[in-house]
Formats: sequence, C-alpha cells, structure tokens
Amino acid sequence: MFSLLDSYWEQTQLEDLGGLLGSMNPNLLVDGVPIDDKLIFDWNNIVSGESNYMTETQGYNFVIQFIEKQESWLDLSVVVFDLKKAYENQDSYWVTWLKLCKKKKKNIT
Repeated sequence: MFSLLDSYWEQTQLEDLGGLLGSMNPNLLVDGVPIDDKLIFDWNNIVSGESNYMTETQGYNFVIQFIEKQESWLDLSVVVFDLKKAYENQDSYWVTWLKLCKKKKKNIT
C-alpha cells in the first residue's frame, strides 16, 4: 500500500497525502508500527475477516477504503477519485498496483 501511495504522491505532491505517508513510512516505523497507531487500527478493521490470501482487486479496494477512512482528517478525495478511475480504465495506478503485487509475490516464493 505504501509503495502505491508513495508513487501517487511523487507524481502529485499532494500535501495531505504526504502527511499521511510520513506517518506510515516503513523507514520511520518503530518496531514495525506506524507513528500513528490509528492507521493500524483502521487497516485491521478494513481487512478483518479476510483470509490470508486476497486478490489484487480486493487489496486495491482495501487501499481505497483505507484512504477514505483518513478523509475525516485529511483531504484525500482526489486520491480516491484517481485510484477508482485508474481501476475502471485499467491504467496508471492500477497497473502500478499489479506490478507491485507481482513483485511482492515473486519475493515471497
């Protein structure tokens, strides 16, 4: 999730997204926990009940749901719009997501 959103931020430089990324940057984690533990709580609530395996589409939709949860304190509506549009058109960020998933699977096996 971080890599997808970081890729988006590099292209848009959206300040609110930058703030979110700063609080969940894996390079800044303490014992694997984001600076804001609410982020872990939100993510766990979104994916709760899912098996250990999720499809690329489920994962992508979970990322969108996670971003929507953060809209109560950040203006991320354009991010949600762009990610949904990319999925509908099967381009840009959706393609980036698929590449990231493929890379992750390759590293696991």
